[in-house]
Amino acid sequence: MCSGLDPPSTVAVDENAVEGMNGSVGAFSAAQRDAESMGFLSTVPALRTRDVRAGLGYLVTLLEALGRRVGNR
Repeated sequence: MCSGLDPPSTVAVDENAVEGMNGSVGAFSAAQRDAESMGFLSTVPALRTRDVRAGLGYLVTLLEALGRRVGNR
């Protein structure tokens, strides 16, 4: 707990992490603006698009990295 008298802590930030977070914020913004309702069957053709496949690849890689860190606690 911080009493207000403690010096601020320093967080080391990786440039790749900052780029990833900035890209994610932009993607969330675009999704919020452009999202449409989809049924389960309409997701199948969407999986064939390059953008969706790239997003899935990014998401899977993120989950793998998160799992490694969670598993090492």
